[in-house]
Amino acid sequence: VGDVSGHGIAPAMVTAAVAGACAAMAAVHGPQLQVGAFVAELDTVVRRAGGGQLHMTCFAAVIDGTELEYVNAGHTAPYVTTTLATGRDLAALVGRGNPLGLGTAGSWKVQRRTVAPGALLVAFTDGLTDAQTATGESYGDRRLQRLLRALPSEAGPTEALRIVRAAIDTHRAGAPLPDDQMLVIARIG
Repeated sequence: VGDVSGHGIAPAMVTAAVAGACAAMAAVHGPQLQVGAFVAELDTVVRRAGGGQLHMTCFAAVIDGTELEYVNAGHTAPYVTTTLATGRDLAALVGRGNPLGLGTAGSWKVQRRTVAPGALLVAFTDGLTDAQTATGESYGDRRLQRLLRALPSEAGPTEALRIVRAAIDTHRAGAPLPDDQMLVIARIG
């Protein structure tokens, strides 16, 4: 999940270049794709396509069974939510690293985490939590955390996505979006 700085044609071109690079790397490397090398290559693409003027925050992960290997390059921390007997647990996948395109390759640390089978990975752009009411009240990260903790235990990715989208839309009540939104929810294991 990535978010290019700015609005308009130039960020759209960087996004297209990154999308092409992602597809090419997946085709070439397949299951051997390493998340650290993947992000380093994307850094080069963003730097070249953005002419050194744009950057992109990014969260990238490789999921292998219940093993999660990830890099966070200045992006909003995604969450892993796990169903427990007492309700849902929520853990942020905090990572450190500079956004892509700044020429600071290697500033990202590849992290690993084992999660419970059936856990949900919730990755999103800041446009989701920045969604505002007509009076300017943002949805916010705390409200999103409460919503994710309250997801029904049987909710899979599709149902969780529907619930989050509905909550954001209800909060906005038709107010325009201040930024693009991306939300990805995937089951792990």
